[in-house]
Amino acid sequence: MGTSDSSTLRRLAEVYALTRAGFGAASVAAPAAVFRRSLGSPAEKPGTQSIIRSFGIRDVVLGLTLLDAVRSGGDTRRWLTLSGLCGLVDAVAIAVARDDLPEHSGEMLALAGLDAVSGFGLAALTR
Repeated sequence: MGTSDSSTLRRLAEVYALTRAGFGAASVAAPAAVFRRSLGSPAEKPGTQSIIRSFGIRDVVLGLTLLDAVRSGGDTRRWLTLSGLCGLVDAVAIAVARDDLPEHSGEMLALAGLDAVSGFGLAALTR
């Protein structure tokens, strides 16, 4: 991989990390607003919001740890793989419960799938 390729890959990993951390932060700060469309009225319930916040915190930690690895020369591949694995687990969990979820929950499934593909794809390109 040439210098330009590795620079582009590093930038993509940073964007992925910042996107994960930002989505997590939004989920912590305003869980109902972030998930109202995909979950419907359950997103307004305190119990549901506490679960959303816990996943949001996970995403903040993963995103910031990945960002640190990218910028400090740490084990970026490992953190990309772990991040992709979280997306895959989320996608499987959503798919299994799909029939019991609101109509727009397919958007959550697509987002989780994109997360998994992005994490694993970037990890595969990283040395």
